[in-house]
This record gives sequence, structure tokens and C-alpha cells, in this order.
Amino acid sequence: MRRFFIRMTAALCACFTITSCNNDDDNGYNPFDEVKTGKLLPSSITIEKNTDLISRSESWTDIVRDSLDRITQYNYKYTTRGTYFESEERKCKIFYHTNHLSQEMITTKTEVTYTKIDISNGISDSYRQNVFETITLNSSGYISDIASTIAEFNGVSTDPVMKTSARSFTYNGDYCVASEYTDETCKTTYTYNWNAYQLVGTTVLKENYIDGSIETTSHEYKYKNDEIYKYSGTHPLPFVQKGFPSIFASMGYIGRFTPYVLSEENQSGHVNFNNESTSTPDLQNKYYLEGDADTKLKYTALSNIYKTFDIIFSK
Repeated sequence: MRRFFIRMTAALCACFTITSCNNDDDNGYNPFDEVKTGKLLPSSITIEKNTDLISRSESWTDIVRDSLDRITQYNYKYTTRGTYFESEERKCKIFYHTNHLSQEMITTKTEVTYTKIDISNGISDSYRQNVFETITLNSSGYISDIASTIAEFNGVSTDPVMKTSARSFTYNGDYCVASEYTDETCKTTYTYNWNAYQLVGTTVLKENYIDGSIETTSHEYKYKNDEIYKYSGTHPLPFVQKGFPSIFASMGYIGRFTPYVLSEENQSGHVNFNNESTSTPDLQNKYYLEGDADTKLKYTALSNIYKTFDIIFSK
């Protein structure tokens, strides 16, 4: 009898969870059924964030697609300028194919170069990496696992240091509800909180194996008066919201994304280290979407941290 009660309770909980994520409104309305008025397929995406002391830029450029609008290659660059200079560049190629078991697969090959320079003393650090990813899709066509092999060359060394990492994704129907990333230095757990069709929050828990610190960051999201995002093609939210592999998520390989226009993000967090907890500065961004899919689409944020914050999708 006890086992029967446990099974019934678990079944009811599962049904409630699935309903909360996937059910249409009581009147049968489904925002994904809204007619799209254009198609966004940007050739470049840039993010610019600046304060009085530091500036950060992030970009995906030279984006190439195949006949199915799948991204097959791109260049990525991240730069920070302030009391230090930091730069990471990636040249990535993506291959879509079927394996010997007739399963759909994705593999990637990426060349990485990294440099960091302390402006005050000129001390620098640099390395090169060759990264190979094997990506497994589930029965719904969403990414379930990413296995990475990294050959890292430090300085002028010709002998690589070999590393590996892994990331897994958990879904509730068409919605990604959790993800976990692990390598030799840390484990990062992402939890995604959905309310019907809206991703209302993401929690990121990073456990550092090197120094023993644990960092927790929470992101809460609000949307603009149920205003529907009216373009198909590349979804912009994976480049705005945290915790997703942006390129694959924007193509729909990490499940469905909120069909509404983002209006606000609130971020808070803390770090536990040596039995002490330190809060990180709270962040509030109020977002405004402007432009169109024919030329340029832009999310601009009014922020309590950044003087300027723009995310630009250019045709």
C-alpha cells in the first residue's frame, strides 16, 4: 500500500510539473501560434557594456548558415578593458551529420586564443586551444549532452595539455529545466524556472574545486505586458539571458524560448569562501527592444551598474 501511495504521489507531481510548463491557457491560447511578421538571421551579434572603470564587448561575427538556416561557422571575440586587458577569440565550425546508428549528431571544431595582461605590472598570461565537441541530440531534437576534448598549448609550447569537459541538459517537454557543466576545475549547475511560457528565473551554482569556493547567482526576468516577439529565425533571448550555449540555443537546440519581449532582469548573488559569505552587487537591467529583422534589432538596457548596455543583431 505504501509503495502504491508513493507511485501515485510521484505520478501526480510529474503531471503537475508538465502541466505548469506546457499547458495552454484556459481559453486555448498558445502564444507560439502567433503569426510571425519577419525572419531574423543576423550575420553578426554584438554586446557592449561599459562603466566608468571598465568596458566589455562580446561579438559573434562572420556567421554562415546552410540551406536549412543552421549556423555552420562563426567567429567569437570577448574583450575586457580596464585595470587589466583580457581577450578571447574563437573560430568555430559546426558539422551536422548522422552516426552509424542513424542518430542525428552535431560536432564542432574550435580554435581558441586567449590573452590577459595586468596593466599595472605588465604580467601576461596566454594560451591556445583546439576544442572538439561531440553533441548528442534527444528524441525531440534537443541537445542532451556535449562532450568536449581540449588540447591546450601554453606559451610557445608545442606539446598540448589535454583536458575534457561535459555538459548535460534536462527537459520538461519542450523546455530546458536544468543543465550541469563539469571539468577538472569546477562544477556549474543551472536551474531554469518556468511559469507557463515564460522563463522567469535562472539560478547558477558554481562549485570551484581549486579554492573550495561556492558562488550562487540568481537571475529573475520579467516581460513586457505579454507583448509577443514577432520574428522567426534566430531567437535573441539566449544572447541576453544567462546560462545557455547561445548559438545552439538561438537555433532551437536547447528547447523553446519565451515568446514574449523581455523587459527586466534582476540579478543577485553571494560567494561562500572559507566559511564566510560575501554578497555580490545587485544588478537591475530594464530592457527595451527596437528595430526590425530587415536591418538591425537591438535590446538596450537601462542599468544600475552599466552606463551603456546594448545587444545588437545586425543583418
